[in-house]
Amino acid sequence: MTMKEKNRTSGFRLAVVMFWSLVLLSANAFPAVARPGTRAQQEDTADNHMRRGREAFEANNFGVAKQEAQRALKLKKDSPEANLLLALTYRKQSKSKDSLKYAKQAIAYRQDYADAHYLLAFLYFDRNEMTTASAELGLAMSQGVKYANAYVLMGTLELLAGRNKNALDAYQLALKVMPQNDPFLPTLRARALALENYIEFGNNRNNLSYQKPVLLNFPMPRYTETARRNGVQGKVRAAVLINEQGAVSSVILFSHLPDGLDDQSIVAAKQLKFEPATRDGKPVPFWQKVEVEFHLR
Repeated sequence: MTMKEKNRTSGFRLAVVMFWSLVLLSANAFPAVARPGTRAQQEDTADNHMRRGREAFEANNFGVAKQEAQRALKLKKDSPEANLLLALTYRKQSKSKDSLKYAKQAIAYRQDYADAHYLLAFLYFDRNEMTTASAELGLAMSQGVKYANAYVLMGTLELLAGRNKNALDAYQLALKVMPQNDPFLPTLRARALALENYIEFGNNRNNLSYQKPVLLNFPMPRYTETARRNGVQGKVRAAVLINEQGAVSSVILFSHLPDGLDDQSIVAAKQLKFEPATRDGKPVPFWQKVEVEFHLR
């Protein structure tokens, strides 16, 4: 694995990762559980399995959640909710093919199942099928999904398409609807601020009065075990904001690799050291493009 600095200053496409762990369902993702005696016994039993499965999922006990969803499906195989719960648990267990299968099955039983389309958008994003991811996200949002993380994913897809201002608008919408106690809120604020700064800096990239920074080291990014097991390889394109001391103060990811490699790209990028850029002989901040490469050996 090597770290290569990109020297070109235009012609790249942006994409910011959105970690799959941000997939949050609304309280309406699953209907309320029926009380005993209000339905036929078979449906009530399936609902009870769903209630226990949802409770286990919210407690991060994904093995139990999967078992309960499977039991619900044995009793009520055409349940969109049970299929979606099973899809979500497989996603949490990094079994994307199984997750995709059951998310599609949920939609087969309910075409307008917004939360299933929402999950599919993230699944296709993980697979780098961005056109399909965008279509699924559009369906989910047209059917009522207005979660903060949906706007974040919208921003990611806009960046991938090179529409930086649209991406910033999507992040700002996400900031408006994200709960103030959400642990991701500070990260999102920093990301939106970095993107805004990056856009504003655009006119300076080719300014001849700047002496560009010089890379001094090549830190090695770390593979995650999941990425190694799945044979994931490739490059993550990024931009780093180099401060007056030559250290990296902000990172924006412009492309995506699954299984935690985006996070490792950020870790590696923050370890970069530079001779800082200068203007009229004085050190100044500068946005520089870089690549983080992952190769199995």
